[in-house]
Amino acid sequence: MLLVNYGTLVASFTIMVQDILANVSSDYHILKLGLNVPFCAYFASRISVIGYLLGSVIYSSELFEY
Repeated sequence: MLLVNYGTLVASFTIMVQDILANVSSDYHILKLGLNVPFCAYFASRISVIGYLLGSVIYSSELFEY
């Protein structure tokens, strides 16, 4: 069960990183228009999700060490 959860976390992290990299140019164009509340919320949510997933992957990988 733990291995399945770890795989799910790694897959989620990978997909999130791919999504961020795929949308860098779009995010940059929106950023050039100026900062507004919806964009700040969007950016904050992306940063928090990446932080959560990265922390979860690191924590879960430590559980496999004996």
